[in-house]
Order: sequence, then structure tokens, then C-alpha cells
Amino acid sequence: MEMIFSNNTIPYRILMLPDLSDCQAEGKNMTDQIVVATVLTSAKRYETRMAIRETWAGDRFSSAVKNRKVLVYFVISDSKIRKDMDLLLDEQAIYNDLIVTDLKEAYNNLVYKVRRGCYREVDNPYDNSFPNNNSQSD
Repeated sequence: MEMIFSNNTIPYRILMLPDLSDCQAEGKNMTDQIVVATVLTSAKRYETRMAIRETWAGDRFSSAVKNRKVLVYFVISDSKIRKDMDLLLDEQAIYNDLIVTDLKEAYNNLVYKVRRGCYREVDNPYDNSFPNNNSQSD
């Protein structure tokens, strides 16, 4: 895959995805609209992700989250450290809310990280396959 943005092309791979079945329309009334919130974070920010899960993105504090009207996903760049990836795999098994790419963790790549986090939900919310980014232009 590659991402094309402002005449720049950055190749990337998706390393980890949550189960996105709650984003699909099958079996849902079209009035059952959902909001997808993506949070930019890094592999080492586990405590921050937990604080978010335990407060505004937690079902104890939000009936919209509890009723799956609001879905929260964390977009993370690959840290290139095996231990961090192992911890992310464990975290994904428990919370199922991580989108991990192999984009380098860098300030200049934030725009690409944002684009990866919202591309599927914004451009085609009910398609359960990812689009071919090569055919898209921004």
C-alpha cells in the first residue's frame, strides 16, 4: 500500500487492525449512526490510552460508547522495538482498539497518521475491505 497526499507518496503497511464490524451497516438501521473517534498516540503511551479508556472513551462514563454509538480507535506508528510490538499485541487482544502502521514515528508524519486513521471510516464507512490507496488522489 502507499498513501498519496499533497504530491508526496509514503509507502506503508497496516500491521494491526481492530475488529471493525461495528462500523458496518449490515443488520443496522440507518438511523443507528455511529461516530468514530481516532486518537493519535505512540507505542509507549499505554498509560495515556488507559486513561482515555477509563474516562471519556469508557462505557462507565459514556452511554454512547457503551451502546457502540461512538467507537474510539488509537492510531499508532510502529516503534520498531520488538518488546513494544509484543505489548501492543497483548493490548489489542484485550481492548481491540488499535490501528498500527509501519509509518515512522515522526512529527512530519502526523498528517499521514491522521489520514490512515480516518481514511476507511470517512471515505467508505460500510465497506469491510480497505480501498486501494493507489487509485485515490487527494
